[in-house]
Amino acid sequence: MVIYEDTIQSSFADVNRAVKQIDGRIMRHCRQVDDATLFKINFMLREILNNAVEHGNHFDMGKRVHCRVEAFDYYIYFYISDEGSGVDLTCQPRNSECEINLTTRTRGLATVRQLDFAVVIDKNKVTISLDLRQEDKDEENCQ
Repeated sequence: MVIYEDTIQSSFADVNRAVKQIDGRIMRHCRQVDDATLFKINFMLREILNNAVEHGNHFDMGKRVHCRVEAFDYYIYFYISDEGSGVDLTCQPRNSECEINLTTRTRGLATVRQLDFAVVIDKNKVTISLDLRQEDKDEENCQ
C-alpha cells in the first residue's frame, strides 16, 4: 500500500518536512516499527534525499526529488529519484587517491547498507527496502 507519494523541492528544509511526514505515516500504518527502527528509517531518508538534493539536483529549486513509500506486511519500500544525470558506482578507481575519494563519496550509502537496508541504484533512481522481520519485533502486519 502506498503510504506516501510526493515531489520535494531541492532544499534541505523541504527534505526535513517530507521526512517528518513520512515518519508520521509509517508510525500510523506499521505497528511493528518501534523508535529504534524509525530512527534508522529517518537516518536513511535524510541521507538519500539530501544526496538527491545536493548531488543530483545541485540545489536547483526548479528541479524536484520524487519520493514514494510503500508498506507491505513485513517490508517497507522507498523509491526516490531526482532530476540529475545520475551516478555510476560501477567505475573502478585507477589509483589509491581515486579509491579514497570513491570511499569518501559513498560513506553515507555504506552506512545505510550497514543499517540492513537493501539499496539498488540505477543512475538517478534509488530503490531501498527494509525487511522488518530483521528488526526482531512483533509480527504485526502493516495496515
